[in-house]
Amino acid sequence: MSSAWCLALALGVSPWSAAVAADRQGETSFRSSSGGATAELRVATSARGPVAEGVPIILTVADRLILTVTPTAPPGYRFEKIAWQGELGETWREAAGPEQRGNDTTLIVEPFLPGAFILPALSVRFVAEPADAGREPIVLELGPLRGEVLSVLPAGTPRRDLTDIRPVVEPPPPPRDWTRTIVIGAVAASAVVLAGALVPLVARLARRRPPPPPAPHEVALSALNRLESSDLLARGLHKPFFQAASDILRRYIEDRFALRAPERTTDEFLREARDASPILPGDVERLEDFLRHADLVKFAEQTPSRETSARTVSLIRDFVQRTTPTQAPASPAP
Repeated sequence: MSSAWCLALALGVSPWSAAVAADRQGETSFRSSSGGATAELRVATSARGPVAEGVPIILTVADRLILTVTPTAPPGYRFEKIAWQGELGETWREAAGPEQRGNDTTLIVEPFLPGAFILPALSVRFVAEPADAGREPIVLELGPLRGEVLSVLPAGTPRRDLTDIRPVVEPPPPPRDWTRTIVIGAVAASAVVLAGALVPLVARLARRRPPPPPAPHEVALSALNRLESSDLLARGLHKPFFQAASDILRRYIEDRFALRAPERTTDEFLREARDASPILPGDVERLEDFLRHADLVKFAEQTPSRETSARTVSLIRDFVQRTTPTQAPASPAP
């Protein structure tokens, strides 16, 4: 077989060009014509190539039979399709096609069993163009095809009929792998031990929860006590004293009444305290007197008397005690 023939078979292209005419005894027809339409059939095998004129179609069960039809339509007609005129039988099947390349249409069939064969003829159909021309279609017949399929087994090998597929045999069960069981058991035992160690630890941590933060009035009263016991007034540091007293009062108001007192000026705080706060009007008046006096000390460098400074702490303590919730819980002793 030539290299060009092998390459053509690999690419799926019809590699032959020589026409195969009907043998002299009229057993097979490879050319047909009628009404100006012609159809030519070229036969080849995948192993031996084109079948020459007068040579029987011989192939093995490992070969394929390649059929290429070249139809030529007369004026006013067009080629429509190629079809088998009968069943291929149980020992043949279509492997590919029909596939049209240019003016050629190729079919590939393959056998299953050795022995003489007769394939049904191919019909080549032409239809009028346009379809409403009122002319009948032209149908040409090529075949039937006769030949022999040879076995690939050595000569003398007895022929055996095809047998049905045997039922599936279940494989034996694999031997039991104890590794997985041991690993799962070890993991489970480790989990139990870990849980036993974590339960007491979690219980101890729950018992050691930090105490709640002190209430706002407790923080303010404690800060006032520290301020009174300081030596700021004795040293004549009135401005730091009033600054600390003002900070204690503003922080208490923020924590107790949710007013942003530390971040506002005196006027802004008093305006909010009068408009939308639970502080009583009388308390607002007293707070205004203190805050404005504190502003004079802090910003105008005014020096109050020691008695005035002491009354300032008493005023703040009185305000904190009167605004303390009646059921405020006391902080637990450390």
